[in-house]
Amino acid sequence: MVAALGSGHPPSVIPPLDSFPAISSFVLHRDGRIPPNAIRLRLALAGGAPIEVTIDRMDTAPLFRCPLCSHRVVRLYIVEQGLRCRHCIKARYACQPWRMDVRRAVRLRHRIGADPKPFGAVPPRPVGQGAAVYDRTIVELAECENRILATLSNVSRTLERRAKRGADNGHERKRSDRHAR
Repeated sequence: MVAALGSGHPPSVIPPLDSFPAISSFVLHRDGRIPPNAIRLRLALAGGAPIEVTIDRMDTAPLFRCPLCSHRVVRLYIVEQGLRCRHCIKARYACQPWRMDVRRAVRLRHRIGADPKPFGAVPPRPVGQGAAVYDRTIVELAECENRILATLSNVSRTLERRAKRGADNGHERKRSDRHAR
């Protein structure tokens, strides 16, 4: 059974995409590893037989076709069954789960009569609401907002790392040159 909010079943753990090694068609194309007119590419993965991947040409950039569902994708992820797209392995981007936490925090804040914006002040317990229910709601709200903060700090670190890597590779200068023309 698939877990849903309020179903009583714990949600299944969906791994983030960062936990899977990936092959990018853009990187292979940039590095000259995809011949100009290729429609199929044989990839030799470590410890396995070579896998043939179909390539679609979109303008000048090649895209892979997922071997299982035939989606056109930039990245194929290496899993036990071979190469799969993110849809087939049911993985999420790292930023996706925090949206559910934001929605949950808004609902919890509404339940206790607080401002729906996350991280705002929490009002005293409303008259007529049981102390145990209010306390459980406050604890759950704090957990949701802590997860949101953790996710935002991870996103911030990732963006800082990308900005630094881009500046180290000279990409920052190239972008500004493009916009100056």
